Amino acid sequence: MLVQLLHFGAAFRSDASSNLEPLWSFNSFVSPTGSEAAHEMSGSEIEEVRRLCATAALAVECGLDGVEVQAAHGYLVQQSLSPWANQRTDQWGQRTRFVSAIIERIRGAVGREALLGVRLSLDDWIRPERGGLGPAAVREIARELVGTGQLDLLNVSAGARASHYSRSIGSYHHPPAPLLSLTAELRQSIGSAVPVIGVSRVLTTELAEHALESGACDLVGMTHGLIADPDLVAKLGDPAAIPLRPCVSANQGCVDRQQGGLPITCFHNPEVGREHLLGELQPTTTPARVLVVVGGPAGMKAAEIAARRGHRVTLVERGERLGGRLRWTAECGAGELLKSIDWVADELDRHRVSVLLGTEVAAEWLAEERPEAIVLATGAQPAPERLPAGDGSVPLVALEDALSSSFAGRDLLVVDQLGNEEVATAADDSRATPPRWR
Repeated sequence: MLVQLLHFGAAFRSDASSNLEPLWSFNSFVSPTGSEAAHEMSGSEIEEVRRLCATAALAVECGLDGVEVQAAHGYLVQQSLSPWANQRTDQWGQRTRFVSAIIERIRGAVGREALLGVRLSLDDWIRPERGGLGPAAVREIARELVGTGQLDLLNVSAGARASHYSRSIGSYHHPPAPLLSLTAELRQSIGSAVPVIGVSRVLTTELAEHALESGACDLVGMTHGLIADPDLVAKLGDPAAIPLRPCVSANQGCVDRQQGGLPITCFHNPEVGREHLLGELQPTTTPARVLVVVGGPAGMKAAEIAARRGHRVTLVERGERLGGRLRWTAECGAGELLKSIDWVADELDRHRVSVLLGTEVAAEWLAEERPEAIVLATGAQPAPERLPAGDGSVPLVALEDALSSSFAGRDLLVVDQLGNEEVATAADDSRATPPRWR
């Protein structure tokens, strides 16, 4: 277990700090993420940052295994490496001078037994004419840093801006493991001198194993896989364990909330961030016949939890398949999200939930079944009537109606009152003969 050291430098804004001190940078320029003029550090201020890095010894004294220096994502150390942020003419203008000085100071503080690593962006995604490095220059930097003999490992990512997180930590819109090829090139460039950690959308243990077997990396980071299922490692060693809950790269609960400074959650693991509130699921002492009406995500999850507690559960869905609107949205190009539905469906089967599809819950049916508890999970209802109706010459329809075959080939105007991804995903629907959207 390592602690990561980072300094934002000329990233974000000074008003995020309670003391309102100006942003520090290697040059006086405008912060690319905060649109604020940054203060060019003096030599003594650079030495102050270097000196403070020696406090990393506290991490080792407290029992951690070592320290990782964050030199990616556009923060201070990466700024020191890049022409877009560092055009100094003194000693600190030399590309690796600052990070090498930090590494030297930390190693002297933590000793040889502690682990010391650096995280680099494989590609900063900034054009050379704008001061970007590119993958080849990053590999040169990696060789130089590893050549000091001070490092025990390299971790990787990509990008040089906060806005780059949407690519470096890609959603279901991105291919699996997009950084592995660059990771393999970096590992080869350093002659495998230290272990290299491969990351980014390595969501399955099979893909992780492939990354190792192919020689792309020596270790695999599966942050999102462990958010979705914190028991991932334990389950791998237990053939009888519940199947892994897969990360579906929704990103709305983890990356999006983290970027907003909020505690993270998970798209389909409700315990994330609330473990202290939910605790361990306790078996019921009074099993009951529970009826859950409507098999969307909420209904499916309610049925799963009730069954796990020991209730006898029946889940009724009027349609011919489970998943509700999530399944409909997934058909518009977000198919990976359906893995969350499939996982819960498998849990329903494992806990012997009776799932009735194509079934309408009517009074006669209820009278015959006589459930002891009913959960209504009917979800939200579209309300196109809330828009001004005009003279009635143009029909107002809900999004799912607009995607039906009756509107194929017609011109549609989308009025988005939510600003979320659902409308954009539907507008990007790739099914045959889609409507023409405006």
